[in-house]
Amino acid sequence: MNNFSIPYKLAIQKKQTIVSKSLLIQMQKQSYSNENTRAFINYKNVNQVTISFYKINHNQTELFRNSFYSKDSLTDVVIKRHKAVATKNYELLNKKDYFQYTTEVVLPQLTTGNYLVYFESDSDTENKKSFAYETINITNLTVLASQKNETEIFQVLDRKTGKPIENVSIQRTNQTIQTDKNGLASYIKEKNQNYYEPILFTTDNDTLLVTKNYMPYYDEYDVKDDETNKGRVEFYLDRAIYRPGQTVYYKGIAFHKKGSTTTIVAKTSFKITVKDVNNNDFKEFEIITNEFGSFSGEFILPKTGLTGNFNIQAEEPDDYEKDAVYNKESDEHPFWDNVDFNFSQINFKVEEYKRPKFEVRFEPITKSYRINQNIHVKGIAKAFSGSNITDAKVTYTITKFTSYFRNFYNNEQKEVIVTSETKTDPSGNFVIEFHAKSVPSATKEQLPIFNYRINATVTDLNGETHSTETIVKVGYHDLILSASIPNQIETKNNNEILLSSTNLNGTFLATKGEIKIYYVRPFLDKFKARIWSKPEIESITDEEFERLFPYENNTKIIADSLIETIVFSKKVDTSTDKKLVLDFISKYKSGEYKVVFSARDAFDNNIESKSNFRLLQSNDKYDQSKLFT
Repeated sequence: MNNFSIPYKLAIQKKQTIVSKSLLIQMQKQSYSNENTRAFINYKNVNQVTISFYKINHNQTELFRNSFYSKDSLTDVVIKRHKAVATKNYELLNKKDYFQYTTEVVLPQLTTGNYLVYFESDSDTENKKSFAYETINITNLTVLASQKNETEIFQVLDRKTGKPIENVSIQRTNQTIQTDKNGLASYIKEKNQNYYEPILFTTDNDTLLVTKNYMPYYDEYDVKDDETNKGRVEFYLDRAIYRPGQTVYYKGIAFHKKGSTTTIVAKTSFKITVKDVNNNDFKEFEIITNEFGSFSGEFILPKTGLTGNFNIQAEEPDDYEKDAVYNKESDEHPFWDNVDFNFSQINFKVEEYKRPKFEVRFEPITKSYRINQNIHVKGIAKAFSGSNITDAKVTYTITKFTSYFRNFYNNEQKEVIVTSETKTDPSGNFVIEFHAKSVPSATKEQLPIFNYRINATVTDLNGETHSTETIVKVGYHDLILSASIPNQIETKNNNEILLSSTNLNGTFLATKGEIKIYYVRPFLDKFKARIWSKPEIESITDEEFERLFPYENNTKIIADSLIETIVFSKKVDTSTDKKLVLDFISKYKSGEYKVVFSARDAFDNNIESKSNFRLLQSNDKYDQSKLFT
């Protein structure tokens, strides 16, 4: 191949991409002192990495934060002038298949302070190392921040125990304050405050340096924030849709709200404007509220013109000085001069429409159907006056789609199987008939449900048209069970399981079956999720992980591996048993449970319903499923 050809150059680029080395390391920015920590490594074509920790002071930490373009030179100074407090080399499994892999490594324990972490590994350039660096903070301090009015409040706590820490020095740019016995300290905010201001928290043996904009704040609710006096008008109409030329009857109530107090606005004038579909003023007039703050009236819509969305708006009148409540001596109106009036309007439609004379509906589907049967679905068209809609044209479409009782995945598309028409008989009834065929890709063991959506449109002799829809469900089975229970129950409460049995179309179908309750497993004793997902290459064994990180959940529960223990069973008949009262669980231990409701249907299929729930033993001293109770 020509060494200067484009395919050759592209091939060389692709090869360089494949054989290139890459290394991405994730660490926690803050950790406890003398705590086991680990790094998550994403790598390709790399055999090893060396991680070194250099202790740095606050000034150096600030330089790393603020000197973006001189970090490399700062790093060189630190590693040349300081001795690493810990260095460890990690061998990485290189499968030499040019794929990326992930792994985890345990890091050395560190005491409180700020550290420069220096990573070094082989590079793509021969006889040259690649490197990267980051700063971390090892501290037992954490800070909560809040603000109230003009005061900013800090509370310093122990990161592990949550206990307030007294006598913590909080050093700002131009001020130093100290926490009290509750770990609290506060100061008055400046007008031009710096949101990027570094704040240093120090004790005799610990420090925490944070930038102000990274601190989570919460504001206490202040009623004064809601003390604005706001007014508005609520409109009410006699209907939502009008025909051209009809009379619109309206009513309005004016009120204003200050804080949590709402008051009506009496004997006050408002300008009312009615706008048409083009937002042009159709009518404009003034009203005066009565002693109850309400007003009402009527107006006639135009008989011609565009139809669509109209609206009624209320706003400040041109001359409110004529109101009886206006104070001439102080030249002040108690409402308009003291209230922030909100935009107030109501929308309504103006449409050319005819009142419907009849309705069409399908009769409820109460019968159970099986696949490969002929299905008859009955409908009726009935006038609102009570008369029958006879000899009306009925056009219908039947669309088939498949769902699965046992949640099997299926890509089957919806299919229109019938498009036809019929007529109503002298009683207004009509019947739609079709044959329910199976789908070759669906097997009986999957318990498929074949859904037939029927859309019917009836047109009477006057041309008036109405539509309706129903779904007929057909399958190899004819029973659906349900055992409903809350996700979590407590033994001291009155608990019950609601039982239900229906055919595929939702009609009650009595059946005899059995209900069983299983104890699945105790609550997990781990309250921390994994910091990162499990790596592809596990360099830390499960036993070592449990010893080093006892509070992290390292186990993915596989349902098939759980050994379930049956703790209760009972025969039930849904013709009489609508619920199962759980008055026998007072001694059950806390944990995860499962209820299974099973029965045989008319075609001898085994039908099951499974529900999982959590049970809390009221006699437990604490909630085993939570860290704090």
